[in-house]
Amino acid sequence: MNLKRLTFLCGIVLLALPLQAGKVQDWAKAFSGDKVQKQEFNNYDFFFFPTCTVPGAKAAEAAKTSRFDDFEAEAPATDADSLMDQLENFKDTKEYYEEMVKGTEAKIKALGEDANPAEKEFLEEDLKVAKTMLEEVDKSIKEIEDRLNPKEEKKEEPSKEGKGKKPGEKKEAPKPKPTHEESTKDYYHISYLPGKADEAFSSVQSILGTELNWTKPRTKVYFVTSPKMWQTLKTPERVFQPARNVCWDSKQRAILLFASPAITNKLSESFAYAVASMALDLGMAKLNPEGELSNFIQDGLAGYASGLDVVVDPNKVHNLGALKNRDLLLVTELLNPTRMKDNKRCYYFLKQSAAFAKYMVGEQQNNLRKYLRQAKGGNSGFRNSFQFLEVSNYWGLDYDSFCEELPQRIFFPLTEDSEKDPNAMDQWESELNAQDKDQDEKKRLMEERKRTRQLRRDYGDEFYRKHFKKK
Repeated sequence: MNLKRLTFLCGIVLLALPLQAGKVQDWAKAFSGDKVQKQEFNNYDFFFFPTCTVPGAKAAEAAKTSRFDDFEAEAPATDADSLMDQLENFKDTKEYYEEMVKGTEAKIKALGEDANPAEKEFLEEDLKVAKTMLEEVDKSIKEIEDRLNPKEEKKEEPSKEGKGKKPGEKKEAPKPKPTHEESTKDYYHISYLPGKADEAFSSVQSILGTELNWTKPRTKVYFVTSPKMWQTLKTPERVFQPARNVCWDSKQRAILLFASPAITNKLSESFAYAVASMALDLGMAKLNPEGELSNFIQDGLAGYASGLDVVVDPNKVHNLGALKNRDLLLVTELLNPTRMKDNKRCYYFLKQSAAFAKYMVGEQQNNLRKYLRQAKGGNSGFRNSFQFLEVSNYWGLDYDSFCEELPQRIFFPLTEDSEKDPNAMDQWESELNAQDKDQDEKKRLMEERKRTRQLRRDYGDEFYRKHFKKK
């Protein structure tokens, strides 16, 4: 199809949409034209336009090898409208942390001099987190404001030849990079996408320990390659969303998936993350209709089941590598997160929550299933629901010890510290084993003392010394 004609058709579709788009019915409407193609798989119906615009000249084979770099340079994050959206989100986040600081300070003040030390310490830790995040948000706001309102550039000095630019003379606009059309289903290998998603769904079923009806109704997937169409159709991002190129509606079994050349190698994981999230929604509706999981548990399980291990923007993949121990998100922030627009926090939350999910699935799966059936209250209710979360016989026996030991027990293998020294992991495991062994010994001694007290009560001290006490 001619590029101009396809652009014209997409424009008509967008104009036909209501001003307040971003609902499943809008997705279906946008993909209801005669030119839209449909490809059916076992559990999914994909809808897409036959061709897509990609960077590079058609005849230049080299352009295909560099398509990721070409498209990445055109990421919408450099657009003023996108920056304004980010600025508004950061300002909302700032208001949240300002309220958190005020509220926590008021709670600490209300405790008085006779306050429970543990409760006061917990509130002070919350206050520390809030103030730290407030500083980070302020930095992000200033950075965006500087980008939106750059300082005047210094006047360019004339060259020796006298050919320098005159004061006030504008720079020439960069020439647009060449683009051409490709077959959408072939360029993005649409037929490969369902495989990873089906694996994620099976993983969630195994985690939940129950069968979910995934075939009826069939899941509709609206595959978008036009940035303008994506901006029009996408729904607001969730509190935590590492795959920012996908939206989903679990109740109506629909997914909106955006693809660009720069993120082609992470499309499968993005799609799988949406499917895993939907499967968890369906599972919780069956196992615990009145319940609600915290983001730490829900999104950690989705990240683990899907295999998504990076943050995916519409035109860029963010992989920050091994985590820095000093930058790990505090447990209080993991358990009560705010909207994560910045890539670093989102990346760290994904890696840390998925690591805990991996531990629970591998070491405590039955206990995890019991917890999923009883958890309530989402983020704010995690502390109250913790009584149902049996983490281990050695750690996490109460909420405070869970928060204290979680970083060392679960997050250390994710950090640079674990990679610097080839013996670091062995030493880490040895220390944990020694700690667990020490706890076993303490339990044995407690049981022995309990038995001794019982024998003395039953037989008297003299009889006990004569017949039971070790010589």
